[in-house]
Amino acid sequence: MPVQFFNFGNDETFHFFRWVTDGGRVSSDELVTRALSQVDGDDWFKMGMDVSTVARDKLADSLSEVVNGLSPVDDSDEIGEVDAGPESLFNPLLKLAIDRIDLHAVAQAMLIRAGKWAPDRERPDVK
Repeated sequence: MPVQFFNFGNDETFHFFRWVTDGGRVSSDELVTRALSQVDGDDWFKMGMDVSTVARDKLADSLSEVVNGLSPVDDSDEIGEVDAGPESLFNPLLKLAIDRIDLHAVAQAMLIRAGKWAPDRERPDVK
């Protein structure tokens, strides 16, 4: 099911969502399936958190691993530190863009797209 509307918050987040779901480098279906399979053993789930929210958090963790595994930028690339090389221009800007990606928003949109987003935030009756 395609996402009809979702507020990603910024262009970087939307672009990353499109790259993950349509880029072909990673399998978004496998990432969603893996996140859902990790819910049962999660402490937050055992304490009563809903499946969708726990799956979103697990999926965001997996997406973080994807970004960190691909990023050519390290923590030493800072805005304002420059030399004559083009890397001192582009690396800090790339790091800034990567840092703006909202992984939880991407994860939620992926779960919506997969038809797996149905959070139940109501507290259960306690007897």
